[in-house]
Amino acid sequence: MNHRSIRTIQFLYSMGFYDCIVPSVIVKNMLQNAGWTSPYTPYQPEIAQGRLESLLNFQTMISDLTDLPFANASLLDESTACAEAIALAVRVTKRRTILYDTGLHPQNIGVMATRSEPMDINFQPLDINQGNVNNKFGDNVAAIILQYPNTEGLIYENLDLLIQYAHKEKVRNNFEKIIEVTLIDNFDFRILSRIK
Repeated sequence: MNHRSIRTIQFLYSMGFYDCIVPSVIVKNMLQNAGWTSPYTPYQPEIAQGRLESLLNFQTMISDLTDLPFANASLLDESTACAEAIALAVRVTKRRTILYDTGLHPQNIGVMATRSEPMDINFQPLDINQGNVNNKFGDNVAAIILQYPNTEGLIYENLDLLIQYAHKEKVRNNFEKIIEVTLIDNFDFRILSRIK
């Protein structure tokens, strides 16, 4: 094979699954250290206590970042967390329509659609890039689910329109990638703080 026929290709397809390097200090002191969980058998109270403490720390950080009174941290994947967020929004608002960003990861849309069906939730797509978000709002919208940046890594430029309409209609909102949101300039957290 000729070296000229070999070319480097950059893959950007991640959809929420990212390779990572776990720092050696965590591997050595937490993952390989049985004392971190328990010197006895698994499922001892020490394991549960350590996990609970980690969840509390995460929830506290998210609450501080979003200025919300509560945060969800016990679900192990974002698809299930999205499905739980729509169920919570429907229960709290007594509204039956969920608008979801078409830029969400496909697996998240799939799980939310599956969860919506038995709950009789009207699950509608919302293309934020079109700019006509006001046509989708109504009295029955319980929540908007969006991801920022979206599954293709795009950052929406017209989120302020969405924020204005959501405030006007008193719609709840669920953002994914909250840490990335804090790193992007000109983001408006007021939509997150709109709890009625």
